Order: sequence, then C-alpha cells, then structure tokens
Amino acid sequence: MLKTGGAREAGPIRSIYFVGRDQGLRFWKTRLGLEKYRRGELAGLRSQPRTRRTRIPARADVIFVRNKPESTTDDELAELTRFVEHYEDGTRLVINPPKSFLLCDSKDRAFSAWSAHGLVCPRHWVLETDPDDPEDLACAEQVRALLETESRILLRTNNEAGGHGLFVVDCETSPKGLLKLLRFLKERTARLRRIRRDTRIIAVEYVDARDSDGYTALHRAFVLFDRVVGYFAVVSNRFNIHPWDMTFEVFDRWLEANRELRGLIEDSGAASDIVRAVQVLGNNIGAVDFLVREGVPTVLEVNPLWGTVPPARFAFGDEAFEAHLEATEDSWSRELPHIAENLDPDGFYQRMYGTIAERADQLGSP
Repeated sequence: MLKTGGAREAGPIRSIYFVGRDQGLRFWKTRLGLEKYRRGELAGLRSQPRTRRTRIPARADVIFVRNKPESTTDDELAELTRFVEHYEDGTRLVINPPKSFLLCDSKDRAFSAWSAHGLVCPRHWVLETDPDDPEDLACAEQVRALLETESRILLRTNNEAGGHGLFVVDCETSPKGLLKLLRFLKERTARLRRIRRDTRIIAVEYVDARDSDGYTALHRAFVLFDRVVGYFAVVSNRFNIHPWDMTFEVFDRWLEANRELRGLIEDSGAASDIVRAVQVLGNNIGAVDFLVREGVPTVLEVNPLWGTVPPARFAFGDEAFEAHLEATEDSWSRELPHIAENLDPDGFYQRMYGTIAERADQLGSP
C-alpha cells in the first residue's frame, strides 16, 4: 500500500511541471488546474510538503505528462515528444514519457508486448481490410474463420476507450450483420486515421470470467513505479462494467471478490506481474485492468491516467450501495484495509506525490 511520502517525511522539495495536450507546451497553454484532473489530486499535491508545482519547466525535477491517450492526435503526440525530449537529460524524472505512447494506446501493440514478456493477456488478430472492396468480403471470411474455433470474439478499433468502437460477435451473428458491422468499423477507422495513423481493426479473444450466476469480477490495480499502491474489484452481470453501476444486491459478491483479490495481490506474488504490465509498455504510473482466471491475472488494459481514484466513497455503486458501504465500514474495513485506507483521495494523492519526490531524489541533487 501507498504509505510513503507522509507529512512528517523530510527531504528536499521537488518541483513538478505538468504538460499535456492542453497544458504546459507554451505559455498560453499553462492552465491553473490539471489536465485529466482527478478528484483530490490538487489538494493532495498542495498538502505534500516535499513537492511544489512550477510553471517553468527548466526548474522542474519532475516532468509529469498528462495527455489523454484516446484523444491525442499524431500532431499533438509529436509536439509533446519534442517538448519532453528536451528535458530528458538524466537529471529529471519523466512520468509516462511520450515515447511509450503507442504501446500503451494501441491495444494490439500492448497485447504483443505483454505476450513477449510472458504476461497473460487476450489473444488478438489484426484484421486486413481492402480499401477498394466496399464489402470487405475477405475480412468477413477472416472473422468467420476465427469463429470456427472461438465461441465469441470482440471486434474493435485498437485505440479507443470506454467501449467505443467495440462489439461482440459469435457464430449466431448473421453474415449480413457481420458485413454491416465491418463496414461501420472500416468507416470509423478511416475517420480516425486522419488524425491517428496507428488506428486499425482488430479481433480480440473474448475472455469469459463469469461465475455460475453470470457475474464477472473486474479488477483494477494502481501502479506507482515498482509497486502496487491500491487495488479493488467491481462485480457486475453487465458486459461493460463500471464501479458506479453496482447495486446493493451485489454487495456480498463485491466483498468476496475483494477478499479473493487481496489474497491474490498480497499472498501469491501476482503484484509483480501487474507492475510489469505497466513497465513493459514504458510507463511508470498506470491503472491496470485485469480479469483473473485460475488464479492468474489476465491483463486487459493499462490507463496511464485513471479517471478517478476508487476506492473512494463517491466511486462505488449506486446510492443504496454507497450507503451500505458507509454503514458497515467498521466491519468490512477489517478485512479490506487496502480499500479503507484509500477512501480519502486527498490523502492518497498526498502520499503519491511524496513517493514521486522520493523517486526524483534518485536522479536530482539535494
């Protein structure tokens, strides 16, 4: 757990410069808030005595890159890369350098990198489309051939998030329906390629981790440099799983899933694989989404800037779930201390920025 960097820790103050698509590249793009803002982050940064924010990159000990991957165009990436390269002189800590962008943003590149390093992830296939064939019959045949051995697969664009451009097909999908779906993805890919050339259509193994009642536990772990600093599970019987969708009816399942996850992270050594899932992509901070099959994490995605900090009270479940979570905290917090200690996002980020200062100590002079 993230226990370093507290208010009593001593050491030199480390200056942090934030840069992103809409921040820090030039004077008129220096904003007061944070791009890809996360609740409690600014408060945690301000309350950490070992860090301060600077508006002058040359004075920074840390360059924190904050662009949102799925919204970053090729031109923006090139501009970010040129800017950050100027400060990669070995004396500054760069968080999530732009040179790691494509590995993190393009799911097929990430899957290939994880497989090459022995990490478990879904199998995938790049689909070849023909710009001169509006029907793309060869691509449809490629999908149908996959469905002879796979009960179902995901068809998707390789670099979108939030379920956009993602569909499930199986042997029941009609030939007409498959052609219509491929035409849609082909048109979507063509539009995206105008600003993001690495866009393509891929097929991905459908990892079915449902229990006998049809519920799936999706796991997220937060990685900071070489350690897991927080983690939680979310339970749902929906295809797209979000923390805020949980209802009171799944509370006991949520408890059990998080008990099992605690054992996996703390007792089985799976934490090292989760850390490697971030490091293999060239990042040093990230939220890892994964499923668990037979006690082994199956890595799905790394988000270099998570949108929120579950476990925080505002992030879990609907109103009934949240009310029960708070009413029973004295009970469940004894079993799940890793969730209880991170309920305060301000404190989470104070500790996070303290750890960043400690890592910067290894590069900069006192």
